[in-house]
Amino acid sequence: MYGGTNGTLGYLAPLSEDRFRILGKLEMRLITAINHYAGLNPKAFRLSKPFNKMSHNHLRHVLDGELLWKYVLIKILSIVFNINGGL
Repeated sequence: MYGGTNGTLGYLAPLSEDRFRILGKLEMRLITAINHYAGLNPKAFRLSKPFNKMSHNHLRHVLDGELLWKYVLIKILSIVFNINGGL
């Protein structure tokens, strides 16, 4: 668990490589399929900016849990409201 400079709380959890790849592919599909607040790219505005510009590898090794949770909500809403053709 960590705290952000703007008062947010976050949690980092380890994943196996197989699960990371599957969830990473789902995340990329959701980035293009879902309308985002103010048109912001979730990958770009949620991650912190490093003080040193030596490496940007940290950007590729973190999944956005809030974005992935929207997939679960879409499935639940499609079942509740009997909507066909969900993601």
